Amino acid sequence: MLKILIELESNVIEEIDSFSTGHITIEVNNKILSSKNQTPSQSMMIFISLVELLDGVYLFN
Repeated sequence: MLKILIELESNVIEEIDSFSTGHITIEVNNKILSSKNQTPSQSMMIFISLVELLDGVYLFN
C-alpha cells in the first residue's frame, strides 16, 4: 500500500497559498522516503510538488 503524508511548514499555516512550503513523506511496503528532518532543509512548494508527484504516479501505471 502507498501512503503519502503531506505537512505544511509551521510558518505558513496561517496564510496557505499555491507556493506554501512543506514536506512530503512516502511509505511503501514499510520503506519510508521523506523530505522532513534533513539538513539542509529539503522543504518544497508542496502543492506544485504534489501535482507533479500524482502526475508521475498516473503515468507510471
